[in-house]
Amino acid sequence: MVEIIAIVRPNKTAETKQALLDIGKPGFTCVRVSGRGKQAVVRTFMDGSVITTGLNNKRMFIIEAENDDEQLIVDKLMAVNCTGEHGDGKIFVYELMDVVRIRTGEHGPKAV
Repeated sequence: MVEIIAIVRPNKTAETKQALLDIGKPGFTCVRVSGRGKQAVVRTFMDGSVITTGLNNKRMFIIEAENDDEQLIVDKLMAVNCTGEHGDGKIFVYELMDVVRIRTGEHGPKAV
């Protein structure tokens, strides 16, 4: 089992949710997060003024899946969220040691 964490632009949230539904992966967690990557966060206003801020607003999707589904999910996340510009986000994939469903006490893949 793997856990896939995708940090994406807020304006891609609806498309990402739909993409996961389209590939049969309706179970995920989506959280509002703030952060920044290597690039400074620069804001330009209509009056021409420019400021550098500390953090960007993003969305974090957390998806647990079988190992066989990992590449499908990552490919779909890439297709939906890649604009080719700085700030597109990142995808992290982790091996899960175990998953326990609190309500039933089930362990492993059937608990996902």
